[in-house]
Parts: sequence; C-alpha cells; structure tokens
Amino acid sequence: MHNSATPLRPLSSPLVGGYKRGETRGARLPFRDATFATTLISLALHHYVEPEAVLDEAVRVTRSQLIILESAYRNRWERFGLERLDDWLNRHRHNGAMHVPLAFKGPQEWQQSFDMRQLRTVERRWLGSWWERAAA
Repeated sequence: MHNSATPLRPLSSPLVGGYKRGETRGARLPFRDATFATTLISLALHHYVEPEAVLDEAVRVTRSQLIILESAYRNRWERFGLERLDDWLNRHRHNGAMHVPLAFKGPQEWQQSFDMRQLRTVERRWLGSWWERAAA
C-alpha cells in the first residue's frame, strides 16, 4: 500500500509543508483532487482571513476523511478569552512578529460551513478542562 504524504517541518520552522506559514491563504494547493486519504487541519482555520477557502481546498485534496481540530466559543466571554490567549501565545512564540487574523466561530457557525460542503460531522467534543475550553 502506498501512502502519499507531504513532509512537514517542525512548527518552529518558517516553512510548513514547503510553504511559508499563511502563504497559501486558501489558494489552490499543488496536489491533485483526492490525493490524501486523510487530511488534518489542527487549530489553523481561525488564522485565515477566509477560512472557508482553506476548508474548500482541504475538501478538494481529501479522498476519505477530513479531521478538523478547531477552537470554538459558546459565548462572548469565551470568544474574548480565545482572542486574547491566542494573540498572546502566538506573539510570544514568534517574538511579537506574528500578526494574524482571528476568525473564531461558534460551533453552529462551523457546522454551517461543514453543512454547506456536505460534510458529515462524526463527533464533536470539548477538549480539556473548563479553563482550557474558555481560553483555548
């Protein structure tokens, strides 16, 4: 069985999958339709101006299973916490140089994006303690 995969560099590297972080901005990835059996988007969609364009590309290059791990908020306090914590952590990790959009959504908004693409949600769960859910 042949598995196709794109080598990824560690997150500390300026390159991820051969691209500078944020470089693709949802543009067409250099892979054929249904290239990957499984695609993982981990805590990235909220960093794009147009997360739906990134989601569309993930759907296009995925043959079978698209796994999305994403921060979501249930109320305005959780959104406030997510925005502040994400901004602080990313600036800290990148010496104050990372200024990215924050397109956080609630679970219903993400579900609408998935429904529009005829994606079936197999499981949805909150991870971590109450504090992590409020601020992660």
